[in-house]
Amino acid sequence: MKKQVYFLAILVALAFIAGCQQQAIKEGAGTPIETTPEITPPSETQPPAQIQPNPAAAISIEIISIPSAAQTGSSFNVGWKIDSTEQKSITHTAVHYGTEKRVYKAPLSTDIRPEDTGYANTAGLAGGTIPFIFSTTINTPSEETIYYLRAHVIVDGKNYWSEEKAVSIAKGVQTKQFTVEADDAGIYPNMVKVNKGDAVMITFNVRSTNVYYGGLDIKSSQFETGTIMSGSSKTVTFTADQSFTFSSFWPATGVKKADAQVVVK
Repeated sequence: MKKQVYFLAILVALAFIAGCQQQAIKEGAGTPIETTPEITPPSETQPPAQIQPNPAAAISIEIISIPSAAQTGSSFNVGWKIDSTEQKSITHTAVHYGTEKRVYKAPLSTDIRPEDTGYANTAGLAGGTIPFIFSTTINTPSEETIYYLRAHVIVDGKNYWSEEKAVSIAKGVQTKQFTVEADDAGIYPNMVKVNKGDAVMITFNVRSTNVYYGGLDIKSSQFETGTIMSGSSKTVTFTADQSFTFSSFWPATGVKKADAQVVVK
C-alpha cells in the first residue's frame, strides 16, 4: 500500500513539473528575440555633377564659285560658303583681295584680322545668319594682273579664312554668259556647251510659279548657289575644265528635283 502511494506521488510531481515547463514556453512565445542591429556604413557622398560647357561651334569657310581668269575692264563673281555646326548670327563676312600673293606656312589663325593680311581691297561685305552661301561681284582693272583673294568671316570675335585663290586678269579673256531657269519640274535649258578653258558665267533664275515655297538650291562639283527663292536669281562663275552635272534641290530637305549638264568640248 505504501509503495502505491509513493508511486502515485511521483506521478503527480512529474505532471506538475511538465505543466510548469509548458506554461513557461507559452509565456515566452510572444517575447521578441533580441538581435544585434545590422550597422550599414554611411554611403560615400557623391560630388555634384559637373556641368560641361557646350562645345564651341565648328566653323569652316570655303570659296565654292570662282573663275581662274577674267577679262580686263569687266567683272567676275565669287561665291563662298560658311558652315557652322550651330546657327550663328554674324555681322562681317567679305572677300579680301589684292595683287600680291600672301604666303602663309599654315592656315590663317583665328586671331589674324583683315588689316593684318595686307589685302588692299574688300568686296561683298555682309552680315546675316550662318550656315549660308554668300556671293559678290569684283570689278577688274584695265591692266593685266593677278588678283589673290580669300573669303573671311568673324564669328564670336574670331576670324576664319578660306584658302587663297588666284584669278588672272588678262586681255582677250571672253566670258561666256548663260541664263538658266529652274522650277520643281526641271532646268531649262538642261545643257550648257562651252569650250575647255572658257570663263563661264551662269545666272540661275528660279521661276515664280511651280516652285515649292522654300526655293531651290543648285549644286555641282564646280559651284553651289545656296537657296534661291522663287522669283529670284543668283550668278556663278567658273573656268570650264571638264564636263559635269549640276542639279536642283529643295534646300530644306535635300530632295533632288532635276539634273542638267555643262558639256566641255
